[in-house]
Amino acid sequence: MESIVSIIVPVYNCEKYLVDCFNSIERQTYKNIEVIIINDGSKDNGKNIINDYLKKHRNWILLDQKNQGLSVSRNNGLEKSKGDYIFFLDSDDYISDKAIEVLVKKATQLDSDIVIGKMINFNSTGLFPNYTSKYLKTFSKIDYHKYPQLLSFVHAAGKLYRRKIIENVKFIPHIKHEDNYFNLTLFLKTTNISMILDDVYYHRIREGNDKSITQNLNYSTFKDLLLNYEKLIDENDVDKTLNVILSRKMINYIYVYVKKDERKNAKNDMKILLNRMDRKNDYNFLVLYRKVYELMVRIVVTFKR
Repeated sequence: MESIVSIIVPVYNCEKYLVDCFNSIERQTYKNIEVIIINDGSKDNGKNIINDYLKKHRNWILLDQKNQGLSVSRNNGLEKSKGDYIFFLDSDDYISDKAIEVLVKKATQLDSDIVIGKMINFNSTGLFPNYTSKYLKTFSKIDYHKYPQLLSFVHAAGKLYRRKIIENVKFIPHIKHEDNYFNLTLFLKTTNISMILDDVYYHRIREGNDKSITQNLNYSTFKDLLLNYEKLIDENDVDKTLNVILSRKMINYIYVYVKKDERKNAKNDMKILLNRMDRKNDYNFLVLYRKVYELMVRIVVTFKR
């Protein structure tokens, strides 16, 4: 019997993108799916579009809620879902026709907890590679010790998750970069992770005044990123390999996205987190910070999130 896949779609004021998103679900070659749509207090006419699709599909379910943000929407969708596997789809994006089929096939063949597919960015000018594309390999049963680039794949999108691996992991409510805590926690929980080279997920780069939160990164969003890392560190035994990578990612964020006049505060915030790491480990992360900083100012950083 085919496994059930729950596709969780949070929606907030995305009426002009919903048809592309929903049509891509309709075109899936894998048919044993349920679709959980969470209307997160939208104020546009998206609800009318949603209702049109609900009339056509008995396996599509709508949850209406007051606006609570992406994390809460995904968490509520997880609670409502019944699938053996979970797939997250943002309502301004879409997926390839065989996305679920190829992900489930790999998950079944290798008994994988997580399967990562290829993400492609697009805008009005066409398609272009997502930064993670250069790290994507044909792998099975990998972990970040064998392949540190795995920690670049922090998006919840473009992945198929076995239900049992995420049952006790939630997105942190009401902060940005919520994908980081969620996926990094899972990467610590399992080494049963696979990658495929198939085009799976098409991520919209919004233009003009319609940019998404991840297109407007700054010191405030950096502090949210640190909250993700703080919770990750507090809840897990985090080794030196992971801490080195997180340090590099934080330094890169500061110098790419934080304004010059706010970088001093950002670096102080980072040092507080490094001290927190120190208290859990027997090596000095302030020393590590200095070494990583010296390295990062000399080379092009490869980790972008």
